[in-house]
Amino acid sequence: MNLSEIATLGLFAFITGTVFWLLRRRYAKPSSPLEADVGLFAAPALGRWNPVFANVLPVSQSRRQRIEKELGLAGAHQGSAIEDFLAKRNLASLGVFFTAGTGFATGLADDHELIYVSEVVVVGLLTYCIPRILLSGQANRRKQKLEKSIPDVIDMIAMSIDGGVPLTTAIGDVESRCRGLFPELASELRIVRRQADSGDAPDAFSRFAKRIEMPEVAAWCAMMRQSQNLGGQLSNSLRDYASRLRSDRQNRVERAGNTASLKLLLPVVLCLAPPIAVLLVGPAVIEFRDFINRNKDATESVFEQVQAANESSTMLVE
Repeated sequence: MNLSEIATLGLFAFITGTVFWLLRRRYAKPSSPLEADVGLFAAPALGRWNPVFANVLPVSQSRRQRIEKELGLAGAHQGSAIEDFLAKRNLASLGVFFTAGTGFATGLADDHELIYVSEVVVVGLLTYCIPRILLSGQANRRKQKLEKSIPDVIDMIAMSIDGGVPLTTAIGDVESRCRGLFPELASELRIVRRQADSGDAPDAFSRFAKRIEMPEVAAWCAMMRQSQNLGGQLSNSLRDYASRLRSDRQNRVERAGNTASLKLLLPVVLCLAPPIAVLLVGPAVIEFRDFINRNKDATESVFEQVQAANESSTMLVE
């Protein structure tokens, strides 16, 4: 099997997989509103093979817990989220090494074994590491969006409570109104509302704080749990807390702006120093070079005259 035949088989497999995926999305059974809204009941990505591929490559318990936290912060709340992530990553890594073995068997690495093995190792490491990097980036971006939307949502909940609406109902109303503005926080409030409707509201807030490990969310949930357990005027506390969050955000922005000049000092110096040195020192260097060349020409002419005079005197003496 030559290289063109392998490329043809790969192209055929890619086209077949793409067509199958498009047809599956086109004719897939529509999910229920509960599944579409929350996404807690999504089926495992690889079905019954999910645990098998998830446990192919060992993962320590501490790293598994960190991945679970990042998945929760990224919005993947279904029960099989960790196994889906590990199974897909392990399957992609195994696919790289299986493809490499196929290349060895077909003779693609003949006379280039070292380069081939190096490329396979690099691609395998990238396949294993890039999903975790992408997950961390997605979790951080979603965390920033949640942090920005919390004060406005708290104010809206406080306004609903002032209108005489119960807390659980207020959370549901605010969640339905914020789906277009703050979809990330709206999805979290949707989970809180459904857990509160089916069980205990303080427990729903505790799960929310555990699911999204942010100081702002932890303090907010503690405030609502205390209000549920002890009573009290919750709306005023929520407004004060929202104002404090905005003040803290403004202070962080001002502090970041003040430190930006110091952080930019070294890059600016490194980028501007060479051209400034060329502009300031360059003319002086050119003038010094011209001065040396002029003196060199004059000195050479004097030496030539002296040498000619010595030769003429020598000839006269002879």
